[in-house]
Amino acid sequence: MAKIHTKILSEAEIQAIHEASLSILKKTGIMIHHDEILKLVGEAGARVDKDSKIAHMPEQLVMDCIAKAEKQYILYGRDLRCTARFGYGDLVLMSSPGQYGWIDSRSGRLRSATIK
Repeated sequence: MAKIHTKILSEAEIQAIHEASLSILKKTGIMIHHDEILKLVGEAGARVDKDSKIAHMPEQLVMDCIAKAEKQYILYGRDLRCTARFGYGDLVLMSSPGQYGWIDSRSGRLRSATIK
């Protein structure tokens, strides 16, 4: 399995993105179209506007959620041998839906994104 270690952003840049994200979640909020989830985030401490379906997340709620979140997870493809593992140190390159290729996690080579 191919492993590549690269650093694109400095710690200061990562911190700036984190702080900007917290500000957006608190001030602008996020629109949640699922009433049950909207209720749950409200019960967890978000300020919820039921009419607009926007939840404003305070910093502490976001940080608590980050602390509780799994640090490793796997996305499985149609072929269970082809997976994307996050948090394991593997190189994972993904794009938006419609990608034409995939980096095979076993060989490290580009392969066609088909179900064959």
